[in-house]
Amino acid sequence: MKIKNSIHLFFVCLMSISSVKAQSITRINNSEIENIRIFQSGAYVNRSAKVQLKNGLNEIVFDELSPYITPNSVSVKGFGDATIIGVRYQQNYLKDLKKSPEVNKLEADRDSLGIKLKLIQNKINATNEGIAVLQANKSIGGNNNGVVANDLIAIVDYYVKKINSLKDDLIDLGIKEQKMQEQINKINQQLTTLNNKQNQPEGNIIVTVDAKSNSVANFIFSYLIGSNVSWTPIYDVRVKNINSPIEFTLKAKVYQSTGEDWNNSLLTLNTGNPTAGGEKPILYPWYLDFQYYYKTKTMES
Repeated sequence: MKIKNSIHLFFVCLMSISSVKAQSITRINNSEIENIRIFQSGAYVNRSAKVQLKNGLNEIVFDELSPYITPNSVSVKGFGDATIIGVRYQQNYLKDLKKSPEVNKLEADRDSLGIKLKLIQNKINATNEGIAVLQANKSIGGNNNGVVANDLIAIVDYYVKKINSLKDDLIDLGIKEQKMQEQINKINQQLTTLNNKQNQPEGNIIVTVDAKSNSVANFIFSYLIGSNVSWTPIYDVRVKNINSPIEFTLKAKVYQSTGEDWNNSLLTLNTGNPTAGGEKPILYPWYLDFQYYYKTKTMES
């Protein structure tokens, strides 16, 4: 239904499935988070976006969303000269994996350490070859030729000092090699953790819209993330001395591994249950009464 041009058309569409093929596909990866309501298990996310529509059918794909969205919780509202035909949610396993700045930095650090490790290993190999050459040529004067005592002392002294120096170098190089390898192993472990998070699928909310003309429409959509997000209360208790009142500070520890970036977002913490029904509970009365005690008399013999 189209209203006068001076009034924006307001349309609301809950989760549905549309088999209509859109003529124009637009991907939106920069929808803004308006606010997030975090429960002790789960969270409601509200987002908004402006989309340039073309006359006719448009398929709008809001991507880079969480893969843990509850499909039947998706709600979409739109403001503009158009009508929403259908909304559906899907998990996208075919997205191009983008490395985060943290992953790029860790990989660069690992490559740099790998080059340094190879240089150390080359020095170790060269030192071992030097020791092997000295040990292979430690025979002095041959089997039939004698050696002057002073020459023998000088040769032995040189051999001992050189072997000791090379073996000391091996110890130092071995320590450096071990520390370098430990750093590389730690980086690899961190990369494994980060890549496991990044390799998960992303969520897509696909909205099919029939636009009456080329125009800009505003969309507001919300959804429930049912897992991988929670918060727990933390209490900070302080007291100056025994005569001062106790100060209680309530804090919260928020955990989220939803695949979304929530930096600088407005968060609200809630103790409710987002999956609970909206019916009021039945309250049963509690009755207070007195407890009667009976004293038992003992009969005298």
